[in-house]
Amino acid sequence: MLKLFALLALGALVSGRANFDSVLLSHDKLTWYQANDFCLNHGYNLVSIHNIEEQNIVAKAVDALNFWGWIGGYRVTHRNLFMWMDGTAFDYNNWKEPPKFPSQNPRYACLSFNHRDHLDNSGQPLNNTWTNYACDQRAYAVCLIPFE
Repeated sequence: MLKLFALLALGALVSGRANFDSVLLSHDKLTWYQANDFCLNHGYNLVSIHNIEEQNIVAKAVDALNFWGWIGGYRVTHRNLFMWMDGTAFDYNNWKEPPKFPSQNPRYACLSFNHRDHLDNSGQPLNNTWTNYACDQRAYAVCLIPFE
């Protein structure tokens, strides 16, 4: 039963360009589908990220977990077209380099946010980049709490 969660209020940004200033994190590691349900059950969506300010808010939250988290992006075709669950434009990305595009593996349809010390298969730090993974992997849900 998913009863425990963490609320990270990270403070408003000086630039004012972010659409949120806090996120809700699941206490348990979940599949991407469970993470989406967790957010929806609390009245939120998995986070969508549209600029560097929002990227930095999520980075602080995920780094505090010291594990990677699920965000609201998902692949809609086998040609690497990604969308956000909340229907907003997929107008920003921070894919892992190299290469600066998602994995071509069709099973890897769900978008994750890597904490700063998360290592790739070659032992290199991922430094808050995004990668797409199989949706049945388990990570923390990162839910967007919009400004009221």
